[in-house]
Amino acid sequence: MKSIFFILLLSMAACSNQRIEEKVPLSDSIINAKVVTNASPQQAVVNFLKWYKANNERIYKIQFIKGGGLDTTTFYRVDFAQADKFIGELQKSGFLSTSYTDNLKKYFKEADEDLAKHPINDEPPLAFSADLIMHTQEDLSSKSPDWDDILKAKTTVQTLSTTKALVQLRSNYFNYDYTLSLVNGNWLIDSINPVLIH
Repeated sequence: MKSIFFILLLSMAACSNQRIEEKVPLSDSIINAKVVTNASPQQAVVNFLKWYKANNERIYKIQFIKGGGLDTTTFYRVDFAQADKFIGELQKSGFLSTSYTDNLKKYFKEADEDLAKHPINDEPPLAFSADLIMHTQEDLSSKSPDWDDILKAKTTVQTLSTTKALVQLRSNYFNYDYTLSLVNGNWLIDSINPVLIH
């Protein structure tokens, strides 16, 4: 079983009045956020996964951790200028809400506070040992075979209200709950939460 890292908790009202299941039709094409309309919650998740598959290697070249490693005279800390650049690239995708990016900023801040309280320089910080978006330690570069599993995933939509939805993505190894909000006619992702299924 593939390893899933930490789970971000989100409490929501579970008032479901609609459920839809379908295959996630991912392709290798790069998504241009400026011309994509996220007309449904499922389409928003599909479009985001296409974008992330195509762009995660590029955005992870941004070095948002400084110190530590070979330079044993310093300790690991968050480089907030680079963290803001990383978050900015995610915002440019057009698939994530301000709630999502605000929570990611908060995560960077809390991780840095923890590094200040518990200095380390001999191993990578635990808070950044997994993919920050998909919450897995598996390699999700564009050529990773793990994308084959995600490509075959099924999604189920629960419409929580006229402006809130939950998309459940289930595959053999990767299982996620996406919460979304309708903003100016587009469904945007508020959170991506891994789900452990036994």
